[in-house]
Amino acid sequence: MPLPALSFFRIDHEADLPLLRATSLRTLSAEEMTESAELMLDAARQQNCPYWLLDGRLHERPQPRALHYWLQEEYFPRVWATLGQQVCVAFLALPTGPQSQAEHNGTTLQEWQMPAVRMGWFVDEAAARAWLSRRRV
Repeated sequence: MPLPALSFFRIDHEADLPLLRATSLRTLSAEEMTESAELMLDAARQQNCPYWLLDGRLHERPQPRALHYWLQEEYFPRVWATLGQQVCVAFLALPTGPQSQAEHNGTTLQEWQMPAVRMGWFVDEAAARAWLSRRRV
């Protein structure tokens, strides 16, 4: 079954790892980020895959706090309920991108965890893949 797609967001499944690798093809609005997140959940459900590599290096726009709240309070708990386990998400970002500091309450996040999701921020894809490999159950 082919993975769902959007004109601005692509998802590839790497079955041998397993891993879902998603790429923003341009800077996204908050609405497009929400649509992309729902698409990731559909793909994760189809592939039963809780390991995600999200390449946001083309996405440099800070997003509203409401989007972050929705991800934390609604989306990731729903992901966990759908997959039946914690999802591990490695974000690829530019070293000076919004994920690096200010967007997250002024703290530099390298790794963040809550019951529904464990996240890591990276500028190097090999490091992101290594981090995801260490999280496999």
